[in-house]
Amino acid sequence: MITSYALSTTGLKCADLGLPEVAIVQQTEHIVDREVDAAFARDNLAKLNPQQLHLVDAIFKAIDEIQEGQLAKCRAFFLDGPGGSGKTMVYNTLISALRARGFQVQTDSQRCL
Repeated sequence: MITSYALSTTGLKCADLGLPEVAIVQQTEHIVDREVDAAFARDNLAKLNPQQLHLVDAIFKAIDEIQEGQLAKCRAFFLDGPGGSGKTMVYNTLISALRARGFQVQTDSQRCL
């Protein structure tokens, strides 16, 4: 079982907050081709609408500030929208752009029914 570092420092567990415990089901090795990721990100960035591009720019700005040592404020981003509004495209663009910049990116999803 995985317990978030933030939770473990407070002594809380996911169940204490009404959240399900998270288990690693499978880990796979992903070989990253930074050139392919850069091309994918570049192509998709050109296709984003103004609202999507604003979000991506805000996330990149936050990452740059963290790298520069500006840790004064908490940064969390929440992307919501109806089906077909481009959420997955934004996520895939961010993932590829970050991998192209040399970041290791881990993704996870959980569906609650």
